[in-house]
Amino acid sequence: MKSFTFENRNNPVYPAYLRIDDYCIYLEPELIQSLKEMTEIGDNKRFLSLIIDKMGSNSYLRKMIQHHIEKEANQSAFVLKLRNAINGLNPTKDRNPPLFEFHNSVLHLQK
Repeated sequence: MKSFTFENRNNPVYPAYLRIDDYCIYLEPELIQSLKEMTEIGDNKRFLSLIIDKMGSNSYLRKMIQHHIEKEANQSAFVLKLRNAINGLNPTKDRNPPLFEFHNSVLHLQK
């Protein structure tokens, strides 16, 4: 589904985002981890309700997310896609390592 997707990005502060049509909600690593924990909830309705609560920081976003969820004909398939997309997010994968770091006052360049 193109209008409601979770995607990774190369950014150390917001390593992923949720795209809803032309709107993006940037996700911090802590939020990504929280979403990943939510994927273990077996009840689809409860899972979707938590997505709305977690991602809908204001009434406009809540309504937008709820609209996209409600318009899905096959809720089970939609939930499976969401769970898989969330589990594919990696809060640390895209973080750029430092070019150098100090160990015991000795400079070590990273490869």
